[in-house]
Amino acid sequence: MNSQTKTCQNCHLEFTIEPEDFAFYKKIDVPPPTFCPQCRMQRRFGFRNLLNLYKRTCSLCGESIVSMYDAEAPFPVYCPPCWWGDGWDAMQYGTDYDFSKPFFRQFRELLEEVPRVALINENSARSDYCNHAISCNNCYMCFSIGDSVDSFYSSPQIVNIRNCTSCSMVRDDELCAEIVNCDKSYALRYSRNSVGCMNSWFLLNCRNCRDCVGCVNLRNKQYHIFNIPYAKAEYEKRLKESDLGGYAKLCEFREKFRTFLLRNIHRWAISENSVNVTGDNIIESKNCKEVFVAFHAEHCAYSFVLTNGKDSYDTNHMYPNGELCYETISAIESTAAVGCSMLRTGCSRIWYSDGCVGCADSFGCVSVKKRSYCVLNKQYTKDEYEKLTEKIRAHMAEMPYRDAKGRTYGFGEFFPVETSPFAYNQSVAMEYFPLSQEKAVVEGYGWNIPKERNYTVTLKAEELPDHVNEAGDSIVSETIGCSHGQKCLHNCTTAFRILPEELALYRRISIPLPRTCPNCRYAERMAQRNPPKLWHRKCACDYNVYANTVKHSHHPEGKCPNEFETSYAPDRPEIVYCESCYNSEVA
Repeated sequence: MNSQTKTCQNCHLEFTIEPEDFAFYKKIDVPPPTFCPQCRMQRRFGFRNLLNLYKRTCSLCGESIVSMYDAEAPFPVYCPPCWWGDGWDAMQYGTDYDFSKPFFRQFRELLEEVPRVALINENSARSDYCNHAISCNNCYMCFSIGDSVDSFYSSPQIVNIRNCTSCSMVRDDELCAEIVNCDKSYALRYSRNSVGCMNSWFLLNCRNCRDCVGCVNLRNKQYHIFNIPYAKAEYEKRLKESDLGGYAKLCEFREKFRTFLLRNIHRWAISENSVNVTGDNIIESKNCKEVFVAFHAEHCAYSFVLTNGKDSYDTNHMYPNGELCYETISAIESTAAVGCSMLRTGCSRIWYSDGCVGCADSFGCVSVKKRSYCVLNKQYTKDEYEKLTEKIRAHMAEMPYRDAKGRTYGFGEFFPVETSPFAYNQSVAMEYFPLSQEKAVVEGYGWNIPKERNYTVTLKAEELPDHVNEAGDSIVSETIGCSHGQKCLHNCTTAFRILPEELALYRRISIPLPRTCPNCRYAERMAQRNPPKLWHRKCACDYNVYANTVKHSHHPEGKCPNEFETSYAPDRPEIVYCESCYNSEVA
């Protein structure tokens, strides 16, 4: 089939469905999408709450709990021991399919009846304030994290960190702070997109560097400041004079580094050991299109955060080993042939289900565990299930759900926005596709009005000691006012406290005390990441713009002719190079 251009029924912009896309839709037996890739991603993001936690009571045992759902959620919420226990059965909420009503209306009715687990937090100890967490010990306010110890305020995509704070998209790191997309590093601070670095500050796109400060695009270097080499004694002298443990000097150095960044080249995308891919942050993958943050992915498209994914489209946060999945979010452990579902573990051949565990051949189920051949939480025989689901698919096409804006949802479309258990500003959609309250309501999303916080601030941010060495142990007893004071769009908590373990870490790696609350720190880190979106650009390699260090073989003089898809928008100030030009200068 040839490519087709369609108009998105949400944003009304044109998008193209390519022949390989049609082949995938045929393989999983769904009609082509009616939303464009960006609107599909935004819609899925609206069903994932990452950072927001609430105090409420368990609807079964009555104990006070921490939950990703606030007290106004329309469905019961159970603490993890109750939800995983044998004291209830999701099948007791089963209902017959009603062919007089659209499917999505029936699903929403079921969703409001069935209990949901308060947090996704498994095999962890002393990590009660973590969500989407697996196998963690003594972690606090960490989200989308696994196999980590003694770490704080870090999210998302965190794997195997030790004694770290305020990190995002990192793995195999220790004693690190305020780093983004950095792996296998030790005592690294305020850095991005760097691997295997030690005892360093303010690095970008560096590999295997140690004792470096304010450097960009270095490989296997030591004792460098702003990419200039120094003898060890001179380096240590200059580092001591900089004294980045003081807040004022740190801010001054950060501004110098930002200016330095714009004078250096940037790689079109992070793509390591990958073939025939477009997107960003793609590692050891092949044949992927518009994929962002992927490890060992193959034949995937329009997806965000994949590990070992194969033959899947429009998936978010799927790890590991998902195959033949479509329009799904938050999948864990060997999920196969799953469509339009969320928050499921170890499932196969399920559609339109939420929070299911170990299920197969199910349709429209909520919180069901280890069952097969179920529809709307009701058990059927194999033959009954196959006949019924065939009729439901046809019914979803004949009687599609229509929302208040006139958008229609038939079989193959993800859930309508109003069926999300989260308000728009409670979900990660707000991070990547920010909307005002008025716009979100018009688009059909819910909006959560945050409860007024009445913290008694005992110390203003500007009253904190400038240097970490000047902070006494009593600082952990203070309620510190966030310097943003809710004058930002970062879901500011207005105030925060410093944990004793956190203070010990700041002293150990010699960084200043934070002046903003954890939510504002998170937003500032996220602002350093490129968006999950591509633009067509030409290579900026021009000998009149940046003084290359070598002649580039494919164009000895003048401008590079190469073009590419990149997550750097055309109006950004960075000098963005194609792979060939970047490697000529850096590798």
